[in-house]
Amino acid sequence: MCGLDLSEYLGNILAIDQIILNEDRHFNNLGLIKVKDGEYRPAPIFDNGKSFFTGNYSVQPYYSMEKNVRIPHMLPFRGSREEIQSILPASFSLNYGMCMQKINELKNSEEYNKIKKSWADLFPENILEYQLDKARKCIASL
Repeated sequence: MCGLDLSEYLGNILAIDQIILNEDRHFNNLGLIKVKDGEYRPAPIFDNGKSFFTGNYSVQPYYSMEKNVRIPHMLPFRGSREEIQSILPASFSLNYGMCMQKINELKNSEEYNKIKKSWADLFPENILEYQLDKARKCIASL
């Protein structure tokens, strides 16, 4: 219809959703932007509000990170995370070093230390660090 090959776009969104544990990716939050008559481009990724265990009451602070990351499900893509990983584009890459540098900068910030309390292990940056390490290992094994 629009003449775009969206396989890389969709693959990258699914890869990012894997890393941030987004449970709410569905067809109403994927989009195209009309550039001009008859020309479209993929929309930036949006609607990531149900990521990092947000709103998932099955996740528990006394569970290990490994157990908690198995709880979220990607909707409506009911397959396992492993099945979804198998369709990710070969072009997906991850700058692990840069991501970890940003996470460490955040962890060393005064603001972070003011708000960190009993859910410390399940703070988004800890989840992200764990998930990035899993993604790095997965990409390395391809």
